[in-house]
Amino acid sequence: MQGRKAIGHLQLVETHEPGEVEIKNMAVREDRQGCGVGGLLVRAAVELVAGGSGSTLVVATAAADIGNLRFYQRQGFRPRSIERDAFTPATGYAPGIRIDGIELRDRVWLDYSLTSAP
Repeated sequence: MQGRKAIGHLQLVETHEPGEVEIKNMAVREDRQGCGVGGLLVRAAVELVAGGSGSTLVVATAAADIGNLRFYQRQGFRPRSIERDAFTPATGYAPGIRIDGIELRDRVWLDYSLTSAP
């Protein structure tokens, strides 16, 4: 919180896999991006999940979103799998969306092992 305004949030949800928790949503206010807030939120999530019964933290982002891929890998996440054609009209997304000049099509799943964390 900055004053009484939230500057970021991170939502965790349990998956159907034992010990696995997903970062479902994370956002940092635009004027506070690049200041370390996102990293602090991820570290807090790692500590929270590790303090419970979690063994793996997962997150998904668009393959076209180079900034998100860079961010999560810098936090210690590793690519796990690619879900092809996750962002299509058939799945509710408008055609022709581009991120960083790349067509939005595939979803990349990344994970962070809490049992072999650096």
